[in-house]
Amino acid sequence: KVAAELCKMYGVLSEGEEEESPALVSAASRGQEDMLELLLIAGHDVHCANRDGMTALHAAATMGYDKCIQVLLLHGADVMMRARRSRTAGHMAAEQGNTEVMRLLVEHGGSQVLLAASDSGRTCAHEA
Repeated sequence: KVAAELCKMYGVLSEGEEEESPALVSAASRGQEDMLELLLIAGHDVHCANRDGMTALHAAATMGYDKCIQVLLLHGADVMMRARRSRTAGHMAAEQGNTEVMRLLVEHGGSQVLLAASDSGRTCAHEA
């Protein structure tokens, strides 16, 4: 509860948004790596997801926030977590052309990041 209030105060969440998207996902989608670190230290689940199954790692990968990716990986984020349509953070980073994020994900998760197929059979190479 306190974390949610702090997030609202610092613009990570707006009123009512916490039901739509967890604070961690919101901070990642805004590139706020310091807030991510605080939330994770406070005990937030690194794998919490919004209604579409998007985790903080997915959000940061989509937006190209490599510093957020580093924080999340240090706190144990699973590079193979799947969001809607069985897409990984790798799919999202590749689709947006976020090469530094892709490098970090592959460095952390190996070739499985590149080879993972979505529900439609698409890999990161298809998305790039």
